[in-house]
Amino acid sequence: MSKTSQKHLRQEHIKFWHNHLEAQRLSGISVRVYAGQHGLAASTFYEWRKRLLAMGEALQSEDVRAEPLFQSFKIERSAETTSACQIRLNNGVVIE
Repeated sequence: MSKTSQKHLRQEHIKFWHNHLEAQRLSGISVRVYAGQHGLAASTFYEWRKRLLAMGEALQSEDVRAEPLFQSFKIERSAETTSACQIRLNNGVVIE
C-alpha cells in the first residue's frame, strides 16, 4: 500500500472515530450503551478517545488555531414573523 493510501486510510479512521465520539457525547448515553448500539467495542471506543485527545493536545501545543466554538448569525426583521425568532444554521438546521 502506498504512503498516500495509508495516509488516506488513517484519515478515514480518524474521521470515523471522531464522528462516533461526537455522536456519543451529544447523545447523552454511556459509551458502553452507545458502542453496543453501533456494534463497536467499548474498549476500542475508549482507546480512540484517548488517541484523539492526545492528537488534539499535540495540535494545541503546536499553536494550531481551532475552529471557533460559536456560530455567527444574522437576525433579520420580517413582517410575517414579528414575535418569533428563527435561526438557520449552515448545515440546514432551522431553529424556531
